Amino acid sequence: MIVEQSGFLATRNTAAIRVGAWLIMAAFGYCMITMLDPAGKGFGLRVTTTGRYFPYIVIFIGLAFLLVGGVSKRLLSDPLFWIPIVLFLAFAAGGVTTALSRGWGLEQTTVGRSLPFVALLAGILVGSQYQASGALAKIALFGVGVGFVSAVLRGLEGLGLAFTSLTQSYHTESFILFGALTSLILIRRNIILKILVVSVFLISFSFSGKSTSYILLIIGFGTIAVRFILQQAFALKRVGSKGAASILALFLPIGIFCVTISGANTFLTTRLLARPDDARSWLFQTRIEQWQDSPIYGSLFIGSPVMETPYLPGVLFPTHNDLLDVAAFGGILTISAYFYVLYRAFNSDWIVEAISGKSNSIVQNFFSFTFVGFLFVMLANPIMYDPIRSIPAYLTIGILAARPNGWNLASR
Repeated sequence: MIVEQSGFLATRNTAAIRVGAWLIMAAFGYCMITMLDPAGKGFGLRVTTTGRYFPYIVIFIGLAFLLVGGVSKRLLSDPLFWIPIVLFLAFAAGGVTTALSRGWGLEQTTVGRSLPFVALLAGILVGSQYQASGALAKIALFGVGVGFVSAVLRGLEGLGLAFTSLTQSYHTESFILFGALTSLILIRRNIILKILVVSVFLISFSFSGKSTSYILLIIGFGTIAVRFILQQAFALKRVGSKGAASILALFLPIGIFCVTISGANTFLTTRLLARPDDARSWLFQTRIEQWQDSPIYGSLFIGSPVMETPYLPGVLFPTHNDLLDVAAFGGILTISAYFYVLYRAFNSDWIVEAISGKSNSIVQNFFSFTFVGFLFVMLANPIMYDPIRSIPAYLTIGILAARPNGWNLASR
């Protein structure tokens, strides 16, 4: 039964909501704990199927509690609630169809790509419930702590002081480190702590040897500079921050996609000429061509999200760009729905208040800057490919997209 103020039950079950929120945030925490292993193997949890997908089992259980707790009519009438459900079903159905028709294993189909949309729905439900604010506050504190420790470990590796036997530093999770470190720099007034965190930020990201980290380093200090300028000039009161942010939120995802398709296409062509054995460029180019073959509805989710390149026969690679995967499999129709969710997330008051400096809440800053980091990391890294990466990313998107405005988080 659906009623005006609760949802599937006639009376709101706040206990079920809190249990569901804590379970889902526990899955978030599980993923972050694995980041403490500089080898990128999550203490062995990321090298087994059970270890990788266990947090999704927890999320499904948490979703059940949240649905029993109640979903408001307002959310049920919002496209934001239904988009992840439709995309989950589309990717899963396409994957099963591919497996049955071609005799492939599920890991070679889009079934795995359907699960991030479960995390997205979970984030939306958590973000829309005030009763979940306690769980969000605790996981944000935990995330900042784990992110800082992970950055220290990566910095030690980069300086050659520890973990010297590793071939490369883990870097795809750097959007979470970005959210943690940027939050600490901006919300803490202790100058010694600020200097410490800035040093860790510089060392861990500069010595990673990865372009993704260099970009995030520039974005991070650019954000700090913008926030300082806005605070000093009181520009928010003059220009109308919410209206400006809404316009930016509308065009940023579209701009990112245009860069990915057009600008990136030109860049990749040049890079292929310079480095004909570059696997990532070949993957991008191939996926772009697949999208161009059917730009409106894509391949209808039939096919594989991993490909074998001409340079390493027998090795399957993910595309390393979630936008290209979504566009190739679902076309403009699906990518439009995906952009709508990103727009809703970027248009959250939490983002505006975090960037402008109007909020010193660790919850708002952590989730906001984690999302900003994700927007850049996903352009050249396979986030949807790995549950340990996709769960924190898509839970964050859902929480922000639900726009839990008006919560008193000043002390959290």
